[in-house]
Amino acid sequence: MHKWCLAAAILVLTGGCAGLEQALEDRKPKVSMEGMRLAAVDFDRARVVFDVVIDNPNPVGIDLAGFDYVLRLGGNEFLSGKRDRAVRLPPDGRESIAIPLDIPFARVAELPGDLRGRQSVDYGLDLGLDFDLPALGRQRLGTSTTGNIPIPQRPGISLEGVRVAELGLSGAELVLELGIDNPNDFGIDLDRLVYALAINGRRWAGSSRETGLSLAPEGSTAVELPLKVNFGAIGMGAYELLRGGASADYRFTADIAGDAGLQGFGAFDFPVERSGRINLAR
Repeated sequence: MHKWCLAAAILVLTGGCAGLEQALEDRKPKVSMEGMRLAAVDFDRARVVFDVVIDNPNPVGIDLAGFDYVLRLGGNEFLSGKRDRAVRLPPDGRESIAIPLDIPFARVAELPGDLRGRQSVDYGLDLGLDFDLPALGRQRLGTSTTGNIPIPQRPGISLEGVRVAELGLSGAELVLELGIDNPNDFGIDLDRLVYALAINGRRWAGSSRETGLSLAPEGSTAVELPLKVNFGAIGMGAYELLRGGASADYRFTADIAGDAGLQGFGAFDFPVERSGRINLAR
């Protein structure tokens, strides 16, 4: 009954149906999208949060019953859904709601349009909100926003060479020559590497190093890692390979820890494995 009383009062004050229609239109809440923020991101996925602000111009409280959304990435529909979320908006008040969405980058790479390896992707979000309004009943109001979501890429690691620094009958000191590339437009700090080298299918040795290495945006650098080899543990065949400077099959593994200079990107830790053929140079 109070809805019709409100409508009648507005009709008297505005002087007719045209005025009532405009007055009721003015009573609808105002919905605005404040944009997207990265709540969390790593090399595998991102959690993005869309902040929506709702202004209630009515002298009475109104209810948000729920909302639906469609998220497009690179022009392709990626996520859609509907959420029942009851929110009471105070009279002449403002409320903000946060809409978090998870984006696995492996799924982004599967979308049409050759998005694999991209550092970012364009997004578009269409949002519809359902309100229970005095005199108007259930109303759906829409809003949308567009922007760009970063897709962080793992640093590229390659074993460029194995150099023999010292060679004796009991063992050898090797230097592993690495090339490290940062394909991202933000800096990356590499704090620690735990690594191992296998030659011709047999593990020779492993070690770890605190690097304190900072990779500039879209930069590359060379790193030398020391590695001590004990012939008593792996046999004198390793000595013969190193003394002759032969080529061999290798398998390099590492666990890399660090952090990145991107909003929402915390500490990371990921494995690396490289294999191929390499010269054991003296």
